[in-house]
Amino acid sequence: MVGGLNSAALVRALIDTGFLEVRMMARKREIYLIEEDAAVAPGAEPDHHEQIRMIADVCHGLAGALSAPFFVRNRRAAEALAWRWSSSGDEGRRWIVSRLRQAGPEYVAKLEAIVRHVATPPGAVTRDPG
Repeated sequence: MVGGLNSAALVRALIDTGFLEVRMMARKREIYLIEEDAAVAPGAEPDHHEQIRMIADVCHGLAGALSAPFFVRNRRAAEALAWRWSSSGDEGRRWIVSRLRQAGPEYVAKLEAIVRHVATPPGAVTRDPG
């Protein structure tokens, strides 16, 4: 655990944020942006339908981990995060990192610990290893 933070907490944070953003975008029919939102590719024209689809894909791939029995939940959550990271495109990875960055630096550090073996797209999780 990084600073007492477990993998299931990351999954919960992403799912909670994802549901709120999808709900807001569906209601307002526009993309939800957070300051210079890293979840949207630079120069891309934001489309709320595509953003909803991407968030739904990310969160759907994580949701099952939280229903695992308590004694394996954190391991399943870490596996789900690593799998979702490896199977998401750059946009999905940018969304994951930007939302965990909002939750706090310890969330990003935990994500790095989980996915360090997976290639990182430019601008996603970047930290000096030293």
